Amino acid sequence: MQWHHDVKIGVFDPARSDLRSDHLAEAVRRGAATETDLSGQDFAWRELLHLPLDQAREQVGVVGKGLVSSGGPWDAFGHGDR
Repeated sequence: MQWHHDVKIGVFDPARSDLRSDHLAEAVRRGAATETDLSGQDFAWRELLHLPLDQAREQVGVVGKGLVSSGGPWDAFGHGDR
């Protein structure tokens, strides 16, 4: 409904949840081409937290760049290298 008819049914802040079908399709394409099963129980995602995003993407074989900009290692308190 949101994508095809612009009927807002979510309770999300529109500035933070731009639900666009073209973005979803691109994310699905990139996910299908990713070399690592990111949902597998043996995927050690915590080992990637110290890496900048570009390096983490490269290590798991994520194809291309998404909409999330590059930055430093993940920081739960927002004190990263951005």
